Amino acid sequence: MQKKISGTATLASSVAPTQPTQQVFQVKGAVMELHPEEKTVRIKHEEIPGYMKAMTMSFDVRDTNELAGLEAGDTVTFRMTVTHTDGWIDQVKRLNVSRTNTLPTTGQFRFVRDVEPLNIGDPLPEYHFTNHLANR
Repeated sequence: MQKKISGTATLASSVAPTQPTQQVFQVKGAVMELHPEEKTVRIKHEEIPGYMKAMTMSFDVRDTNELAGLEAGDTVTFRMTVTHTDGWIDQVKRLNVSRTNTLPTTGQFRFVRDVEPLNIGDPLPEYHFTNHLANR
């Protein structure tokens, strides 16, 4: 495109249409909270090199089916897409990581507490703390 200036000279216009630049990242993290009604999920994710430090944040999900079968505590991988004005995740996949904080439901085991649960107002039991130098 050329523009006429002062009736005699012409100047080439260097105006190019702006298109949103899209960045795509593969990310791993742990689901903290699910909010399918708001189309969001809160994930504690690893560092995204060159883009973002590791942190816990909410992500928009365009298709809530991406969240089906997930629970808080699940380790997941997902694709994060970011444009100049928008960001969302998709391709959410749960990793097959066994949960170590649950008790087995079958087999021979016996659950024994180190300390019985306390009620409000109960005195704390005698306990000795040890620091990293093994000093009490």
